[in-house]
Amino acid sequence: EPILLSRSAWNLRTDAALQWLRRGIDATGQRGSAHSYAPVLGWNKAYPETTGYLIPTLLYFADLKKDDSLRRLAYSCADWLCAVQLPDGAFPAGLSGRNDPSVFNSSQILFGFANIDEKILAEEND
Repeated sequence: EPILLSRSAWNLRTDAALQWLRRGIDATGQRGSAHSYAPVLGWNKAYPETTGYLIPTLLYFADLKKDDSLRRLAYSCADWLCAVQLPDGAFPAGLSGRNDPSVFNSSQILFGFANIDEKILAEEND
């Protein structure tokens, strides 16, 4: 049987998760989402793949929670992804600083960009 959370419990859990994601982005100087966190080592470098598919989550919760700071965070992630895009159009594999192209990462990042584009078009039509 599924566990149904009360609205306040759901808000508490989603707010905590969003704050944790925000800390991972802040740890990179808002230049993408950190790959991971280890208690002894701290936050790892930014990771293009997860940064790409984190964007729709940030945009969704920005609307749901009426929190513009989440939208700005999504846009800063997209800006960083544009900065690390390779000259041939691909996006890099692995952690920040690598230059080998990745089809998978590129597709995940484009998923995030599509959500940014959709949001911008919606705002222009308001």
